[in-house]
Amino acid sequence: MVKVKGEKCDRCWNYSTYVDQSEVHPWLCDRCDSIIDNLITQGQVSQTEDGSYKPTL
Repeated sequence: MVKVKGEKCDRCWNYSTYVDQSEVHPWLCDRCDSIIDNLITQGQVSQTEDGSYKPTL
């Protein structure tokens, strides 16, 4: 078994050294961080008080 560098992204489950780098989405990798930012900007999802996301209707 090989030890992977970085932490597991909560969204895509890939390991990345970017996890814990973002102030807004510290549990996401850089790819998922930009995807979630775009979805929020487009109004497709909103962030809840507990830090999770929900689709906007």
